[in-house]
Amino acid sequence: MYVVIYRKDNETDYMCSLKDNWKDVLCEFLHDICGFDNEDLIDLYKKSIAMATLPDAIRLMYVFNGQNVVIRDIFVGMRQVDMSQNNDAARENLDL
Repeated sequence: MYVVIYRKDNETDYMCSLKDNWKDVLCEFLHDICGFDNEDLIDLYKKSIAMATLPDAIRLMYVFNGQNVVIRDIFVGMRQVDMSQNNDAARENLDL
């Protein structure tokens, strides 16, 4: 799981993604958070970042989208905890 921390309209928020790699996460981010509805542009972006590093892919995203939405951090390997369990079971999942 990836978690992307971003700033949009002077507010900090986050997006969770179950995608397998950061390239798909950035494409999902462009579509869901930045509001890109043009699938052709998203496909072009995905092809453009095929051999890029993550920092370069984020810089290219700013070319596509401007700086209306700024990524602050990306976390990978996050583990989601089911908080509907009773408190003791939830603590065990968190290794507390």
